[in-house]
Amino acid sequence: MTPRAQQVKLQEPQPPAAGFSNLSLKNENLESAPAHATEGLVVAHHGVAVKVQWQAENIEMVRVSRKSGFLVGDRVYQEDNKLKRLQRKTELKRATTAGHTLSLAANIDLVGIVVAPKPETKPTFVDQVIIASQAAGISNLLIVNKSDLPDFEPMILELQRHYQDTIPVIATCAHDPSSLESLGQTIAHYGCGVFVGTSGVGKSSLVNALKQDHSLEVGALSEASGFGKHTTTTATLHPLRQGGEIVDTPGVREFIPVAIRPQEVAQYFPGFAEALKEDCRFNDCLHRKEPQCAVKAAVTSGHIDPSRYESYLSMLEQTEKQTQPQW
Repeated sequence: MTPRAQQVKLQEPQPPAAGFSNLSLKNENLESAPAHATEGLVVAHHGVAVKVQWQAENIEMVRVSRKSGFLVGDRVYQEDNKLKRLQRKTELKRATTAGHTLSLAANIDLVGIVVAPKPETKPTFVDQVIIASQAAGISNLLIVNKSDLPDFEPMILELQRHYQDTIPVIATCAHDPSSLESLGQTIAHYGCGVFVGTSGVGKSSLVNALKQDHSLEVGALSEASGFGKHTTTTATLHPLRQGGEIVDTPGVREFIPVAIRPQEVAQYFPGFAEALKEDCRFNDCLHRKEPQCAVKAAVTSGHIDPSRYESYLSMLEQTEKQTQPQW
């Protein structure tokens, strides 16, 4: 089990503080560390420093610039007084409404989308995360949390109707250990997962239950907004008792996919795979106004729910805005 690192109060000044490594930093794209080098794993990023766990299980804080590019989940090694990054197999990113790109974590195998009856998560958020992760080559799991709440049953039935043919949908409750067995086994099977969701849906509570170490702060919902308060302020990687690891991330209200072309939205959109087995008249069909469209035909025949089609059109419009040249 990974030892808990002593908490260090991070400061902005440039001179290294006690307990910080004085390594210079460099990014590389090697697949594995040289035989003489020790490989480590970035388990937390605190803006001006990264926390690295080396194979010997000692944890070291390394001061970095805010633009260093290191992510939680990065495999790194130390050579010639430099911290070097190994090649990433995956990278989970999202765009902001202002058009900026934010990278959340590296070398992720599974994205767990956490939702709950309260606070409510818009279906467009789930669609955004599925598209962003599948475009990055990462598998998905829809985690419907807080199964002890009264509105849980109708919510999970609706989500299963829309998503279970695309990704697994499981029910969880952080206070019920039996409900977490499947989730823990799934993460262990994949290797390294990340939880994403809006604030207050219970991501940190799930991590606490899975790692049997109640060290993460868990917040209550705001009575004014109905949304959760940000109890997780930085991405952090945690080893789990059943095996594997999970990255807990701060809550977000939108998860806009990055570098997706409008023609690709339908390819990744949940529930469209069966319809897309049929050929549209045009190869570059956007499934909006084009004649002889397989997706629109599936909507007409009832194979695609009209509400899901409207969500697709919303995603398509958003993607078109994201890909427009910024003058």
